[in-house]
Amino acid sequence: MEVRLAEAEAALAGMKEARRKGYRRVIIESDCKTLIDELKAKSQGRSDFHLLLDDINELCNVFDSVVWSFVSRKHNRVAHELAHICSSQLGRRDWDATLPRFVMNLCHDDIYNMRYRYSYNIHMFLIGRPTEDETERSNQPPS
Repeated sequence: MEVRLAEAEAALAGMKEARRKGYRRVIIESDCKTLIDELKAKSQGRSDFHLLLDDINELCNVFDSVVWSFVSRKHNRVAHELAHICSSQLGRRDWDATLPRFVMNLCHDDIYNMRYRYSYNIHMFLIGRPTEDETERSNQPPS
């Protein structure tokens, strides 16, 4: 199956489950940039992929808020690993009460990596930006 088609089917299934559980706001993350870009653009077409996009966009109307977010595979191991498990095992997996230990470990790793990535970006932003004292000194003539 084509990757973007599989990703679109997964997004649609996730949104249906969110609706079933009564969620009003959802964030859909995917490592398929094509899917996220096409959803944000509300792309139209006649392919199987675009028909799924139409279904997804229609389902958006039942939510107060839907956010589409591209997350690289490197920073979303949970989705990547679960996709491999689901493709190798038939059937649907629902974990309403307690997540299996391996899923919890993947979530922990993703959260840790996300915190590290954001703190690194903020740190680099602060280092690259002169302080008020440095700006004042640079505007004064040399003595």
